[in-house]
Amino acid sequence: MDADGNLFNESDENSFSSTESFTFRNSIQLNKKLNEQGKNFSLQLSNNNSKTSGLGLTNSTTLFYQGTEEDDIRNQEERSASTSDKYSATAEYTQPLATNTFLDLGYTIDYDNQTDLLNTYNFNDAAEGFIDFNDRLSNRTHTNIVTNTPYVGINYEGEELNWSLNSGLNIANFNASAIYMNNEYMVDKKYLSPYIRASIRYNLDRSKNVNFSYNYNVSNPSAMQILPYERLNNPLQTYVGNAELDQAKYHSLRAGFRNYNFQMRSGWMVFANANFYDSQITSLTIFDENRKRTTTYENISGVYSLSLFGNWNKSYKFNEHTIRYGIGTRVSYNADKGYANGVLYNANSVEIRPNAYISWDYGDLLTIAPSYNLGINNTKYENYRLEKTNYMTHNVMLQTTTYWPKNLTWGNDFGYTYNTNIADGFKKDFFMWNTAVSYAFLNKALTAKVKVYDILNQNIGTSRTINPTSIVD
Repeated sequence: MDADGNLFNESDENSFSSTESFTFRNSIQLNKKLNEQGKNFSLQLSNNNSKTSGLGLTNSTTLFYQGTEEDDIRNQEERSASTSDKYSATAEYTQPLATNTFLDLGYTIDYDNQTDLLNTYNFNDAAEGFIDFNDRLSNRTHTNIVTNTPYVGINYEGEELNWSLNSGLNIANFNASAIYMNNEYMVDKKYLSPYIRASIRYNLDRSKNVNFSYNYNVSNPSAMQILPYERLNNPLQTYVGNAELDQAKYHSLRAGFRNYNFQMRSGWMVFANANFYDSQITSLTIFDENRKRTTTYENISGVYSLSLFGNWNKSYKFNEHTIRYGIGTRVSYNADKGYANGVLYNANSVEIRPNAYISWDYGDLLTIAPSYNLGINNTKYENYRLEKTNYMTHNVMLQTTTYWPKNLTWGNDFGYTYNTNIADGFKKDFFMWNTAVSYAFLNKALTAKVKVYDILNQNIGTSRTINPTSIVD
């Protein structure tokens, strides 16, 4: 609404969608010992292939009350298809330098090929069917990324002290293309970034150790984020890619102390994580006179996140009974940035997530495990429509698993969730019951499993999403 309470726009939509997907993934590792002093050659291969097809129906009416924008009336069918083929190969040669000290020479190649097709058809009244092709709401995109990573590393493997340092270069040949309204759009880039992996661990005794690790990470932009053509599928929001986008780049640090007896499954541990972004990909949205949004993407720096995690566990066993219980918590702080109507804003959030659990095992026949999780979130904003947000979530869960009769497993997850981060008028809590039955064949070499979600049909997916341009319940 404007200052006088007049609507800028109004939208009403009924939509339906269904998808079918197939995924195949595999990995294999080969090792060849070349001598008894630690000379070795290894080869790792992996793949992840998937296909997805979808069908959607959209019937929407969008009315604009101010400015010159025409009303948008849609009765359409969307047919989509996508494929993703990812392959990775790493070859590494290890040469001993001294007692417990080794030199690694390695090479990794990653291949990522993705295609996405969207065809939209308008409803034809005369033919009473969706046969009129809508080229403004249809597109075809293709992304091909080949990343070569040569690296060299040195590591030390002692009884108490272990450390390693790998350094190299990531060379990503990035190609994204799209066909939209008979026009071809293409972005071809070569991204260069350092490859750094470092870690150190000191064992105080068999159950206690201190560790630290550092990684420099990069991730590529998506085709949607980088291809500079308009996507008009949302009548109130247009997306345009930015061909000048850089990769997301960040430093990741982790430090921890562990005092844990794995045989007794008892002890405690504490870990700290930190991520500092040299470059993060964020959205930038501008409103027109009808409050219709146009969103593109920019790189931004100065974003970081910190977190601290700790837990304590205890286990007892007597006769056929095993009792385990524990408590834990995770505290995180995030300093985020973004753009709302072209203005840079800051969002600083603190989240605390304590939890507690207890479980009882009766031999190999039955497991009962209740648990409780609490989430507390506080976010403060600068240069934003909100000053702050506060909400809590509660989750109580009861998990049961039976292993009788032989080869048959029956598992149940029964839980209750309450979320205050939902506006009044929406259902804030629900019960959830999922169940699964599996049977092992051929001496447990093959397992068939059937799982049913939300038997009580209470989870209607209510949630609140706060982003730079809207608050959606």
